[in-house]
Amino acid sequence: MRTCCKCGECKPLSSFPSAGVGKRKYKCKECERPNKNARMRSHHERHRDRLNSESADYRQSLDMKERAVRDTICTLHRKKRGGVLVDIDKQYLIDLWDNQGGLCALTGLPFRRTDTPGVVSPFSPSLDKIDHGAGYVRGNVRWLLFAVNSCRGVSTDELFLQICKAAVSRLA
Repeated sequence: MRTCCKCGECKPLSSFPSAGVGKRKYKCKECERPNKNARMRSHHERHRDRLNSESADYRQSLDMKERAVRDTICTLHRKKRGGVLVDIDKQYLIDLWDNQGGLCALTGLPFRRTDTPGVVSPFSPSLDKIDHGAGYVRGNVRWLLFAVNSCRGVSTDELFLQICKAAVSRLA
């Protein structure tokens, strides 16, 4: 049991935030929470403009390949932590991009991004698993347009092509 230095109530140790291994703070969690939230809000308010402008400038300074590789590496780290097989690295993604000439592997169209925050362009680069059961491994990935990768889903190239042909003949 410990007495909170702010509210004066005697509470079990589990009611006090940790202050390191085997240590506890002297304010209980209920008294500490408003302080913590206020500090976080204050920090974000003081630095919001600078952080937002720096990150926007940084994003704009990266070319398409750098942005695609950086974003994909972050996604692959999350997938790996989630148990998905990932056995490719940054250099492999860069080489793959260069081998494809910066074009979609299925359509040959160039990649484009939108400048609108929070909006994904259908022409954005997206890493595709050719065989969805094999994971993100060398020889099983390629760069596709986001729209193509989304439409293809977990199907095969042959099924995707059959659907595309049917759509073209119907609309022609």
